[in-house]
Amino acid sequence: MHSLKYMLNDLKWFDISFKSKYFRIRQEDEFRLPVALGFTALPLRQELLLLSSAIPVLLLGLVLSRVGSVAALIAAGGITLIWLLGYLSWRKRWVWRQLSINKADLDANTQVIFNRHCIRLPQHICGGNSTIPRAEIEKITFHWVSYFSERRKRKRVHGVTAHLHNGKHYRLSGMAYPHRSLLYLAIFFDYPVELIEQPAPRERLVVFIIALAATTLVFNLVMIAAHWH
Repeated sequence: MHSLKYMLNDLKWFDISFKSKYFRIRQEDEFRLPVALGFTALPLRQELLLLSSAIPVLLLGLVLSRVGSVAALIAAGGITLIWLLGYLSWRKRWVWRQLSINKADLDANTQVIFNRHCIRLPQHICGGNSTIPRAEIEKITFHWVSYFSERRKRKRVHGVTAHLHNGKHYRLSGMAYPHRSLLYLAIFFDYPVELIEQPAPRERLVVFIIALAATTLVFNLVMIAAHWH
């Protein structure tokens, strides 16, 4: 595959703020890229079950809002905060269980190690031996989509698949993985890179975050309206 190093200076792919992280990058460097497990999507049934835990909190908030006192509103806000912290804690545990991750293996599952000799993927992606030597990699496919930001056309990677010569492949998709950094480093270290323009799949987690934010907003508006009445 021909060199794509010209892309490292293309602001459609890598803006100035992003490139500042790699200002003095060298061929001898090794990078540890964080994996945000909290952004891993759960099965729909589990997402709905977790989100349904907000129902009693909303009902209790509505009851407290009818009291009409400032103390009741503060109590309702405190209950909402406690529920939100509990929601995030339980969601993290369910993600770990979904990916079969133990605390002892957390470091091996929360980062991608990248250098010119090999890539080490999270263990939940490829099993116990997660180090892939460069010689075993046939190509790394990056799925991307165009979008506009501040009236400028930009390009975003939303999925990465490492194809090995033995026929195996490992896919990193979703918001949890540092796709743009992977593309930058793969080009810099001259890995075989393939670019495929492809519509991004609908991120179910984004939908749930929007629903959660909207529910919280409506809840607070109802409480404020009830207080003033």
